[in-house]
Amino acid sequence: MIPSTLTVPVGTTVTFHNPGSTTFPGNPTAGNAKPHCATQFFEGLFNPKLNPGESFRYTFNKAGEYFYNDFTDSRPMSKVVATLAPTVLSSFVKFLPGAFDMRPTNGVFTAGLVGAVLNVPPGYVLDGGASNIKLVAPLTSSPITAVSASVIGNGQTLLVYFNKRDIANNVPAGSGVPVSVSGIFTNGVQAMFTQTAMVT
Repeated sequence: MIPSTLTVPVGTTVTFHNPGSTTFPGNPTAGNAKPHCATQFFEGLFNPKLNPGESFRYTFNKAGEYFYNDFTDSRPMSKVVATLAPTVLSSFVKFLPGAFDMRPTNGVFTAGLVGAVLNVPPGYVLDGGASNIKLVAPLTSSPITAVSASVIGNGQTLLVYFNKRDIANNVPAGSGVPVSVSGIFTNGVQAMFTQTAMVT
């Protein structure tokens, strides 16, 4: 199986091919003489049986790792990695309010929520719920996952909440602190939208 790992952008159509004797005109013995397949396991998205010279096409519309092997010999394994490149939108996120009060409410621990309004492009819906909305602040070592997301208004607006306790040690005090929010959405094909907002 060649290549053992293929990385493509989401939305790419990949062709799986079982090379037959006509594939290599200068070396007719280089092709395969028997059927092979590409059996995608875990999700079971495809399993074409390909005779020598036949091909199969599959479009990877969601980000992830897609492992597959061959039913004639399950030991060789390959994978296709579908990746999302973020699209920066100029009016994607607005925090309510624009100042984060991270002081502990009881003198010891920070509690409560930080709210954000996300303006989703027409035709797109949130893919996978709040777990696919992430916040990154200047001191963040790993993205902070939203705790809830609900559609409001015209259906293209989301009200999203993050736990203050998750954000508290990831933002320095002061004004003009950059906080980025990204989310995975779909209109049949996934897209990642992101914007950085300045908060106090």
